[in-house]
Amino acid sequence: LSGELMELKQKSERQIEQQIEDMLSKVVGVGKVIARVSAKINVKEMASVEETVDPDRTAIRSVQSEEEKLNGSRSNPTGIPGARANLPGAEDTGQVGFQQDVNKELKVTNYDVPKTIRNIKEAPGAIEQLSIAVLVDGKSISETNDAGDITNKWEPRTEQDLKKYESLIKSAIGFNAKRGDTISVENMMFEKEDFSESVALLNQLERRKLIRYIFKWSALGFAFALLFFLIIRPFMRWITDSFQESIDDMLPKTIEELEELQSIDNTLPGMSGALPMLEEAIDPDKAESELLKERIMGFLDRDEKKASDALSLWLVRRDL
Repeated sequence: LSGELMELKQKSERQIEQQIEDMLSKVVGVGKVIARVSAKINVKEMASVEETVDPDRTAIRSVQSEEEKLNGSRSNPTGIPGARANLPGAEDTGQVGFQQDVNKELKVTNYDVPKTIRNIKEAPGAIEQLSIAVLVDGKSISETNDAGDITNKWEPRTEQDLKKYESLIKSAIGFNAKRGDTISVENMMFEKEDFSESVALLNQLERRKLIRYIFKWSALGFAFALLFFLIIRPFMRWITDSFQESIDDMLPKTIEELEELQSIDNTLPGMSGALPMLEEAIDPDKAESELLKERIMGFLDRDEKKASDALSLWLVRRDL
């Protein structure tokens, strides 16, 4: 078999096995059914012609009729047969007449019988034969002895149960005895497997997996912390300091520069009256830098739009 056909064969076998095990597991219990299937598949491409005739749906195509009639009469010879008729004295009894009518009719009817002709082409891979073997475990019955201990007793399945299982399997997989399919359903005691070592090994693998998981995310968290404290945080501090320095460079540094900024109120609509508000907020006891800062912040709090326009125009004039 080619690789594709072998893969198709194995896939078909596994699918039927799984179908049988899933169905019987609902009846006898999980892990108590083993099914094995061997499938024979068609490896050649086949083409055939099938012609089907339906005699119950005939139709008259043509009718031919032929009728023949004969009417006539003749006389039959009479007298003494043989040599005596030639002897002298023999009496002539005369002739006896005979009338004959013949009617003959021939009728031929031709029928159209419908028929269906199909050209069938089968690709390789079709199942030609199935061989099925199924093992079913017996029943496990719990019993309590005189000491009060509970023991499990194995009890075989009845022949009636096995026949029912066989009938169910045949119906489920499309069993076809005409193509040579075979099936065998047997009841045998399954050997109990000890899973203690497997469970211990599985727990050990799970612990290792958990340790790797914790180490992985701890390493990622540590790397992110290093990235934040060594790169992101210094960069954000540098950006903030640079922005603050830029703001400090743009703002007026002396009272004269602030008064020059306020003098622009005559050129901007709605800016009149801003200087008196700044003068009212002046505290002579404070340093000049703090006084400028308070004036500017108060100016911005009252009207951000006007303060922004005045500051922009003042910067343009300063650069000229």
